[in-house]
Amino acid sequence: MFRSLRSVVLVLPLALHGLANAQAPAPLAGTYCLQTKGQFVVGSELLLLEGGRFEWDLRVMASYLMGAGTWQQAGERVTLTATAPVAPVFRVLGEAKGEEVSAGWWQVYVEAPGRGAVPGLEVRFEAASGETFDDVVDSNGYASVEVPASARWTRVGLRIPDATDSWHWLPVPPERAAARSAAVALTNVAATQRPMFQRATLRVGPDGLAIDEGWSELTGIYVKASAAQLALRAAGKPACTGDE
Repeated sequence: MFRSLRSVVLVLPLALHGLANAQAPAPLAGTYCLQTKGQFVVGSELLLLEGGRFEWDLRVMASYLMGAGTWQQAGERVTLTATAPVAPVFRVLGEAKGEEVSAGWWQVYVEAPGRGAVPGLEVRFEAASGETFDDVVDSNGYASVEVPASARWTRVGLRIPDATDSWHWLPVPPERAAARSAAVALTNVAATQRPMFQRATLRVGPDGLAIDEGWSELTGIYVKASAAQLALRAAGKPACTGDE
């Protein structure tokens, strides 16, 4: 009898420890893709960082919405609180994108690493003479202008539409000016516009994070990105496209 009791005493803590481990919730930090039905959503990605920050984007037809801020979990609810947009940070990439540009034209491609093209930005091309030429980045990420054959390209300025800040100027490397084509990266993509929400909540469930309150008419559930989707993100491509 004493041997049986001793066995119970030894086994019970191990059993309770195993039960606690089995019931421990999975860590929420990670990359999520939206699953939704019946909406014109091209893709949506939610990145929850371990330090309590989040990044979010939503592509609906021709619109591209982004946001960033802090996240906090309380029980089965996750609250996202958006922060005010910060100043955009641009840098010139070492190589251009797209096809060769014809003489008499200058072209810039604007992308956000891991997110793809960033349409809608205002672009100002400046020649060595001080003359400027303006265009707006199209839905494919390109801005181009026709220039005099004698013009020599020296720098490019970018600006968010309707923003109060001034142009963000970047020198164009000589080799890119000679090729008449340059590529620019926007390193903090959330700076391009106001978020869709100031505060929104998600409900933690067995399948992921279900959209709760503050998301306007958006519905669905954010699920952890697959290995293939994470590989796309690591390659600088959008991880979440279409109805995943």
